[in-house]
Amino acid sequence: MFGYRHDGDCGPGKKPINNWAFIFLLPAVFEITAEFLYASTVTRDIAFLITLSSLSFFVYWLTRPKTTYKQVEIFWPQKFFKETVWPFNSLATHLGRIKGDRRLSSILLGTLIALPFLLIFLALFTSADQLFAKSFSSLFSDVKLGEYALKTLRDCIVSVYFLASGFTMFARLHKQATDEVGNHLMPANETSVITFLALLNILFIVFVGYQIAYFFGGQALVTAQGLTYADYARSGFFQLLVVAGLVFVLTWILYRATNMQNRIIGLLTVALGIETGVIIASAISRLLLYIDMYGLTLARWWAMESILIIGFTLLACAIGVLMKINYRKMSKGVFLLVLIAVSLSLTANSEAFIAQYNISRYLSGQTRWLDTMYLLNNLSADAYPALTELANANWPMEGLSWKTDPDKADFTFMSREILNERLDEKRKAIQKQITDNRLSVSLSQLQALAILEQKNNF
Repeated sequence: MFGYRHDGDCGPGKKPINNWAFIFLLPAVFEITAEFLYASTVTRDIAFLITLSSLSFFVYWLTRPKTTYKQVEIFWPQKFFKETVWPFNSLATHLGRIKGDRRLSSILLGTLIALPFLLIFLALFTSADQLFAKSFSSLFSDVKLGEYALKTLRDCIVSVYFLASGFTMFARLHKQATDEVGNHLMPANETSVITFLALLNILFIVFVGYQIAYFFGGQALVTAQGLTYADYARSGFFQLLVVAGLVFVLTWILYRATNMQNRIIGLLTVALGIETGVIIASAISRLLLYIDMYGLTLARWWAMESILIIGFTLLACAIGVLMKINYRKMSKGVFLLVLIAVSLSLTANSEAFIAQYNISRYLSGQTRWLDTMYLLNNLSADAYPALTELANANWPMEGLSWKTDPDKADFTFMSREILNERLDEKRKAIQKQITDNRLSVSLSQLQALAILEQKNNF
């Protein structure tokens, strides 16, 4: 299942181990360091999951029979996905029995599989881009586009999935007990895969055209359609993030299923990756403008990291296709790189950076408002040193302003006295945590306590 081979005995009294498995300890070291240094809940939650995963990989491969890294085909089992998550093998077999041209049944299969994805991407695109939605909805002026698309999407996904599951159950009831499962996650029917990819590329090309128009047409093009340029530019990031994530999953599945041996499938996959690259660039530009207007938050920090990781993996897949790198070899390398990169990113003090970024922009006059309530209530002790500096700084206004909607003219003000009171409450909370459970306290909490106590003494 895991693709390992024995290298032979290592001699009497010696237990062979895989020394290369120690690489899985590197992410665990980064995460343990992050948990020791920072109080961020998000950082600690992600660190826990990555530590658990990396240690599981380490323990498993260290104790397996002696094998080299090159001989390992894959790090994790995948048979589960063949018969439960992706039950389309039986559907493909049944359609292949249809009398007539076998190519026609293959095209039908590819269309059936592509239809739910087309509706998913169409719904995301219309939510992410008002200009695209306005043009598309003009074709269906008498139809409630969002409601219609969601209902159709639901019905198609349910119908295709249960149809495929039904044929899978039928096949299991009638097949021989010794019948073995194939080696692919989906039937390697080249015509079906080509049809599937071709339909997705057509939709993506149309949407990419709108993104290019947005990049080069600018405000004049958008406002000519009766849309607000700022709203258009700031909207749709998370929908485009989901689009990029789905393309990543589809590309990975196709790479695994076909190994990109068919040239047309490879070219269509690379084309889809390039189109997604334009969408990622559009999403990043929207997020940066969103941050410029509303400030930086934890959600936007991790969203940016997520889309950069997706972009990297798609780029790696495209390079793998063009260089004809075997899926198993490529997947191992990309998996380790992403695991280590994400682990390493957690060693950065993200919440301190977020607080310092927002405060610096406010104090320098780059923005007229600062969401102080978010910094106080949503960030951990990692951000308290920056907030202490804010309490001692010269403010552009008599009071500290914050609000949830920067487009509105009204502000709410926090005085320096109230800010100091809130920081003193944070100091008492840290002292209580140290009294209750000293082992749960991070280094950043001890640092924040020292700074707050020093401030309180003055």
